[in-house]
Amino acid sequence: MMPTAINMIIVLWLLCVCFSASSNQFVYSQQGNQTSQQGNPVIDWFNDMSGILTFSGVIIAVGFFIIEQRVQRGRFENEQRLERMRVEYEFKERLRRALLTLKTDVQGIRQIFFSDIYEKQKEESIDITYAQISTDVYDSLVSSGLFSYLQEDTQTALGNFYFNIKLHNRALTEKTRYKLEFELGYTSIKRWEYQEVNKNYGIFVTGYDSEIKERIPEVEKCLDEELKKLSKTASD
Repeated sequence: MMPTAINMIIVLWLLCVCFSASSNQFVYSQQGNQTSQQGNPVIDWFNDMSGILTFSGVIIAVGFFIIEQRVQRGRFENEQRLERMRVEYEFKERLRRALLTLKTDVQGIRQIFFSDIYEKQKEESIDITYAQISTDVYDSLVSSGLFSYLQEDTQTALGNFYFNIKLHNRALTEKTRYKLEFELGYTSIKRWEYQEVNKNYGIFVTGYDSEIKERIPEVEKCLDEELKKLSKTASD
């Protein structure tokens, strides 16, 4: 580990104190004679300044300690801020991708109802699109917890939209099952009874389909606003 500034200051201060304390006892030997060193101006200066040096060393050490603590705290706070920014960016990017996927899903649903790709039944009060519509994208958004971060209006619009899709799927499944049971002779009802029940199923599905088609523009608008809000916060 590299020595810090505070450690270097403490070492220098200790050396000065040791040198000052031992200067009065310094002797050297020449040709067997012991001669005390007196009157050396450098040693005298250190003797006179030992108190000041000691006090200054303490002040400098404390000062560097405070500075180092502030630098470390600033570095730690900066790392925390960067980590929060990283987590926030990753979350927004995850939400943005989920919304784009959901928007693509809604566009696919629009194509189901407003194109001639799927079989349709239009007669009197019946207007049905014979298609089982997947809600996996919406269900995944809800189960992931991302749904709760959307605006309240968006949650309401999406909830109503996909609820009607699930009702459409269920009613269409029941209508198809009932038709197969009658055609295969699994039921003893008369043809006119079958036609009446089948018509009622058709009315139910028509109502759900009408709700879905009416809500598509609202859902697309809500998703566009959510994506726009994410783009704005990202630029900020």
